[in-house]
Amino acid sequence: DGPVDNMATYRRPRLALFSLAADLLGTVPAQCLSSANPAPIGRTVIDMLSSARRWNDARRWARAAAAAACDVHAVTEAQAASLVADCRELTWSEPEERAAVWGHVDRLFVRER
Repeated sequence: DGPVDNMATYRRPRLALFSLAADLLGTVPAQCLSSANPAPIGRTVIDMLSSARRWNDARRWARAAAAAACDVHAVTEAQAASLVADCRELTWSEPEERAAVWGHVDRLFVRER
């Protein structure tokens, strides 16, 4: 294996991540294109998808970018925190609504096992 072979081996998975990012976001984030380290693209794409509340896409990305320090469970935790925060803002005083949110959070984590 020469330097060219090693570079091609490194670039294939990285190109696949860029392709998936483009599929999920419609573009590759500009700040990721200048980085030689795959970790920034991983975190940047997860943050963008999570901000848009596209949780399933964020989990799909985290699975694909696991080598780029992405964690599927961190996405699920962020989704659960978002659900609880929304409920606290809107309907936390209603016991039935609170129970429904906790049931949904439980199902999220059970599904991720």
